[in-house]
This record gives sequence, C-alpha cells and structure tokens, in this order.
Amino acid sequence: MHNSKIPQKYIDRVIVRGGKKHSVESLTGSKTALVVVDMQLYFMGEDQPSECPVARDIVPNVNRLADATRRAGGTVIWIQTVSGPESLEFWSAYYQRTTPESGQARVSGMSPDGSGYDLWPDLDVQGDDLIVNKTRYSAFIDSNPDMETVLRECGIDTMLITGVSTSTCCESTARFRHDLEVIFRHAFFQHWSAGMDLDPTRWEDGKRALRGDGQRNHAGRVLRPAGVMHLAGGNHGGNAAMHGTVDPVHL
Repeated sequence: MHNSKIPQKYIDRVIVRGGKKHSVESLTGSKTALVVVDMQLYFMGEDQPSECPVARDIVPNVNRLADATRRAGGTVIWIQTVSGPESLEFWSAYYQRTTPESGQARVSGMSPDGSGYDLWPDLDVQGDDLIVNKTRYSAFIDSNPDMETVLRECGIDTMLITGVSTSTCCESTARFRHDLEVIFRHAFFQHWSAGMDLDPTRWEDGKRALRGDGQRNHAGRVLRPAGVMHLAGGNHGGNAAMHGTVDPVHL
C-alpha cells in the first residue's frame, strides 16, 4: 500500500477553521454506511486496462471494516461503475482523449457482461449488502438505484468511503455530499501513482496536485483503519455503536 502522511500545517489549518482536530468524534453503527468504490476487476485485475496493482493490498482491510459495519448494524454498499456503449455519448469528451482501442476496451470491459465489471472475487460481499451501479465518477450522479435514496431509506448520516481510485471516484463521491459526515480512511485508498503524499486528496504526475487539505477542510475526516475503529468505540451510549467489533491492532 502507499505510504502517505498529512503534514502538520494542514492539520493546523483544520483546527483554525473548525475549532478542533476532528469533526466526527463518534459513530453510531445503525446510521453508518461503508461505501466501497469501484473495487472491480477492471481496476484490480492483472493486465486489465486500468489495473491498479496496489488496490489488491487493501482487500483484507476492506473486508474487516465491512464485517465490523455489519455487526454494528450499519450498511455496506458496493459501488460498481458501468460504462457500456451508451457511455460513448455522455462521456464523449473522455473518449476523444483516448485511442479508439482504449475506448473500446473500456466499453467492452465495463459493460455488465464485460470482463472488468464484476467485483474483485476476494471481497466479502454478503447477501444483505447493497449494490449501486454508477456511470459517472461520483456515486451520487446517475446511479442505479439512486444513491441518495438508498442512504435516506437506510437512515444513514455518516459514510466511510474506501476503494479505488482515491483522486477520482472516491474523492468525487465524498465531495458531493456536504450534508453527511464523511470519513476517508487513510491507508484504505489506492491510486496508480506510487508518489502519493499527504492524504486521499493529493497525487502528483509531475504537472499537477490537488490541495492536500481539501478533504479535511471541506469533505470530512481522513483516518487510518485503526483510527476508524477507535472512533467507533467512542460512542458507548449510541444505538448499536461500533464498539468492540474489530481489534484495531490487527487492522
């Protein structure tokens, strides 16, 4: 997995802005959803067009958090991108930036019957979990079933977001919902660049980088896996609090 860190200057800026280091100080299991973004064969499989090899490393952590969320009475939502022939129209600008061969590989691979559509086989997907298909970077735009409706019907007020890749679909999903508490799980995200720094809001390709304080200032918290479980254990009086469900030492 990528080694990443948040420089102190960004932590200090968050404290100045919000008055405290962390905006979310406890979790209530029944109101929490683990949202796992795009952990599909297309992004994780060997020799797939958009293979992100390090994404395979986070599978055990994702499974542990999924188990903890279920046992706490929360909801686990697996997000799958679908990008069939119809995407040639509504993603036309994207396909103009790719070769015809690359475009066709995406269309065929990300169709529901394509070689890259299915979730990674080692993920622990249970029968009571929810599956949401999306056609854009954010799971809140043109999703099926509608992501906002799913969260509302499940009584969710907090999302734990993980998946691949950090700087596109995970970040886009987090930024879309300012009316929910959002927690980005540090060391649960993966991106193609081995030069990741700061947190899930920054990547470098020699030309550009997002501001490293973006998620902490505007979208929510950035936590390591053990930090999520410590936070969950802090709500002893809440309904089905996520307390004692997973040993953080083993995360």
